[in-house]
Amino acid sequence: MLIAFAVGLLIIFLLEIAVGIAAACYNSDFQDGLKSALRKSVEQYDTANADKETWDNVQQKFKCCGVDGPNNWQGKQIPTSCCREKLDSAETESAYCKKLQTNNDYLSTIGCYEEIKNEIQSNAKCLIGVGIGIAFIEIVGVVLACWLAKTIKSGEK
Repeated sequence: MLIAFAVGLLIIFLLEIAVGIAAACYNSDFQDGLKSALRKSVEQYDTANADKETWDNVQQKFKCCGVDGPNNWQGKQIPTSCCREKLDSAETESAYCKKLQTNNDYLSTIGCYEEIKNEIQSNAKCLIGVGIGIAFIEIVGVVLACWLAKTIKSGEK
């Protein structure tokens, strides 16, 4: 029974290694897919409430605008979530955001794709560390299970 446990842990460990290798190999595909999904979501901003809320939250959190910048909103009204913080504290948010233009001082010019990509990359180091820690614990579990099975077998003789 302990050997089956050790084999199970070893299989999980090997699957984790395979997923890590696949993630490293398909990194550019993931980035292309992310950018494509973000562009599709911008197109649905006015029609899908979930996309609108998500974009507003992302643009406010990361202080960015559109996928590659405010130009992604051409042909549409630029959302007020693209506005940076007020320069004049007496000015209301709606007053300075009403007439947004692409060269406005109040408008975030950084695209959200780069900001999201940077956030993912900064968190990836933490995820890699956690993954290595879990893999180490799994290897220790395999070794201990095998050692315990051997000890039990030698005690029976």
